[in-house]
Order: sequence, then structure tokens, then C-alpha cells
Amino acid sequence: MFEEARLVFLHALTPAHPGTGQAVGVIDLPIQREAHTHLPVVQASGVKGAWRDRKERQLGEQDRLVQEGFGPPTQQAHEYAGALAFTDARLLAFPVRSALGLVAWVTSRFAWERFVRDAQLVGLAPPAPPTIGAGRVSASGPACIGDDSVLLEAYRFPAVEDEAARGCGSWLVDRGAFEAAAGEFVRERLLFVEDDLLRDLTVHGAEVVARIALGKDGTTSGEGGGPWYEELIPSDALFYLLAFATEGRREVNGTRTPASELIELVAMDDGEVVQIGGEATIGRGLFRVRVLGKEGA
Repeated sequence: MFEEARLVFLHALTPAHPGTGQAVGVIDLPIQREAHTHLPVVQASGVKGAWRDRKERQLGEQDRLVQEGFGPPTQQAHEYAGALAFTDARLLAFPVRSALGLVAWVTSRFAWERFVRDAQLVGLAPPAPPTIGAGRVSASGPACIGDDSVLLEAYRFPAVEDEAARGCGSWLVDRGAFEAAAGEFVRERLLFVEDDLLRDLTVHGAEVVARIALGKDGTTSGEGGGPWYEELIPSDALFYLLAFATEGRREVNGTRTPASELIELVAMDDGEVVQIGGEATIGRGLFRVRVLGKEGA
């Protein structure tokens, strides 16, 4: 079993494209989504690969901790496994256009209860979500409510302020899940919606951009091409993942690197910005990192 665990929040500072490759449909390059919920996700392989690349740039490819944590180079992969493990980055709060308050962050009981379950593995205890009436919205504050309703994208729903929802928003903000400026917005704008509505809002609220490729002559003819359509996770979305560590899998001079030292490869990036997903050269996929350990530790 793993000896160390951390909860890692990823707050999107720019739109992100954790892609799946080409698809048949209106959107040529969709984002990754869970098969059973259809909610956006960043698969663990992409997260771990991005983190390894970051550590290799910071510490060097041959650094002992990098190789202990992430495993040896591909040519020696059969020798031992890395001691770090990452889960998929799951969606917790999705930003949606609001008629009042500019933007709201939507989540649901399913998404929040799953988050509570996962956070408990690290020794954290987020508050329970509010009870949501059928077709209604529970809000952490009044910022997005007008005439006892909210207008999200093109949908209007009855809404009420709820102390449990406010407690959830404050728990995230007080622990730095969001970058500071966005955090104070979230405290008043976290909305709990029905599970299927969260799914639908992530479909209709995801960004879709058209792109073209220019040929040597500066046109789309000849070597150029397009347009094609890409789906993006919008900036300010909040994801989370779990990072685990065991002691090193290989012995050096009769000793193994302790898990507490290896988990620092993740914890040392608390407050930093990492790049995950495709299209790094046009600024996609910049996430602010917040790393939390056991409450009170």
C-alpha cells in the first residue's frame, strides 16, 4: 500500500486541451471525458507525464529522485517501477456564463460526494453537500441570483442561498484551491445543480474554437488546411487528483528512498503553475497547483 498521499487541486489559468485524438462528428478534436458520466477528465497518464517532464527540466533526467519517483528511462523500464502514482484529474467545479454575477462555478452532489470520498483517503474532511430539490439550484451566495432564480447559459432555474453550499465554497477558498483573486468570486458563486445538468453544462459550456493551418504561401490551399474544430476546457475550471508514494522500488547501498522524500516531488510544486495537455505553444493547459496533506499535519 501507499505510505504517503496528497490531494492536488488544478485550477485552470488558461483553456486546456487534454485531447482524445480525432473523432467523427462536428468537433474534430474533443476533450477527454469519463465514459460513465461524460464529465471532463484529465487522464492519469497525461498528468504523470506532464509532472515527470517538469521534474526532469527542474532537476535533470538522471536525478535520483526523478528516476525513483517516476521510474527509469524507457530502455530500462523493466528494471523497477516508479514509486509515485497519480489518479485521473476529476472535475469538481465548472465555470459557466451567468446572467448575473458574470460567471458561476457549478458542481453537483455526485461530483462533490465523490470528492469527499477521495479527500478522505488523504485525511481531509470536506463538508457534506447541500440537498438539492428537483429542478432547483443551491447557491453559496447571492451573486448570481435574481428574482429567486439563476440564468446559466440559456437555462433558467429556481435558486436559493444555502448554508451548506456556502460551507463547501468557503472550504475550497480557505484552503487555496483557487488562485486568490478567483477564490473570492467562488465563495459567492458556487452553485450545486442536478447531476445531469452538470453534465449538460460541461457539454454546452465547453469552448469550441476553429483553427486553420497555413501553407508556405500564407494560405490554406496547397500545404495548408482546415478549418478544424477543437474542444477546450475553459479557464477557471477546477479539477483535483490524488498523488501517492511508496518507498523507492530499488535499493541503493542497502537502503530505499523513503516515501516522505518522494512525495515531495509533487508537494514542492504547491502554488506553482504546470502545463498539462496539448497545444502548449499557444498557451493551453496552464494550471495552478495547490497541494494538501492530512488536515492538521
